[in-house]
Amino acid sequence: ERAERLERLRIAKEQALKSELVTLTKRIQELEAQISRRSERASAKIRALKEEHSAELSALRDDSNLELRQQQERADFALRAALQATADEKEMLQGEMEQLRKNFAAKEQDLIAQRDEARETVREYAAKLVLLPNEGRKQAANTVVIGGTSLTEQEYVARLLPIAEIGFSKATQCAPVPWPPSHSLGLLLPLDILFRLRWIL
Repeated sequence: ERAERLERLRIAKEQALKSELVTLTKRIQELEAQISRRSERASAKIRALKEEHSAELSALRDDSNLELRQQQERADFALRAALQATADEKEMLQGEMEQLRKNFAAKEQDLIAQRDEARETVREYAAKLVLLPNEGRKQAANTVVIGGTSLTEQEYVARLLPIAEIGFSKATQCAPVPWPPSHSLGLLLPLDILFRLRWIL
């Protein structure tokens, strides 16, 4: 039950990350489309301003009247302001899009790191799985303290066997079983358990 619960949590977390990555991708696409539309509108606005003031600007160049010159300056200023505002907005949108790309890449790397960490956990299990001494099987009082709880050999083995039964994908999310006493180090697993763990070892 513990392994299944951890597996469900892992799957839910992975699905949430994938959903967030999909959302970020859609947001990037929306921003790219928005930049394209705004660039087109800005270009159209600039062309309209040039066409609107072309005749007036032409007349102002030949006219020495101060008021007309001021109108020319105001028109030029409005045109420059429109160009600058468009450039600033485009730069801001590009910065936001770049940040979203970085977030997307970071989420992807985080997911890969979690997968690699889970695989490393399985490798550690394969290196640490041991049993109590054979003679301990004959003694009901032979127990091992794990996490503050005294366990018999059968209880301890019962904690280890699910790792061999549930397969690689579930074992990657299992919490490590605490290390048994030093007197049990170096003992071999029974052949049937080694056969079950052949996909790890």
